[in-house]
Amino acid sequence: SLLCFDKLVEEGTDPAYAEKLIQFGWETITEALKQGGITLMMDRLSNPAKLRAYALSEQLKEIMAPLFQKHMDDIISGEFSSGMMADWANDDKKLLTWREETGKTAFETAPQYEGKIGEQEYFDKGVLMIAMVKAGVELAFETMVDSGIIEESAYYESLHELPLIANT
Repeated sequence: SLLCFDKLVEEGTDPAYAEKLIQFGWETITEALKQGGITLMMDRLSNPAKLRAYALSEQLKEIMAPLFQKHMDDIISGEFSSGMMADWANDDKKLLTWREETGKTAFETAPQYEGKIGEQEYFDKGVLMIAMVKAGVELAFETMVDSGIIEESAYYESLHELPLIANT
C-alpha cells in the first residue's frame, strides 16, 4: 500500500484519491480474485493494461522471490513462530512500534477523499496493485509447492486466503 501510494502521488495523483483507491482497491481487486481467480481479475483490465500487469508481475516475482523463500524457511524452521511469541512475551513491542511508524506515513495521514470511486475504476487505475496480487499469489503457490506442500493446499492458501486478509 505504501509503495503504491507513493508511486501514485509521485505521478501527480491527489493524495486523498490515492489513499481511497488503495484502501478500497485491495478489497475490490481481491474480490474479483476470489470469484474467478487470476483470470477474472486480469479480465477486468483492458488488453494493454493486461500486458502491463503481466510484465510488472514478472518483475515483482523476481524481486520478491527471495523474500517469499526466506519467509517460508522461517515458517518451516519455527523462526517465524518463535519470533512472534517472543514479541508477544515482550508486550508486542516490535508489532506496536511498526504500527506506530506506519501510522505516521503519508498514506496513513492522507486526507479523506469524499468522492465516489466506481468499481471498474479500481481496476483501471490499480494496475500495479493487480500486478502485486498476481505476483504474490503465484509466488506463494510456487514457494509452498517447492517447500513440499501439496498443490491443493498451496492453491487454497495462496488464492483463497488473500481476500480474507484484504478485507480486514
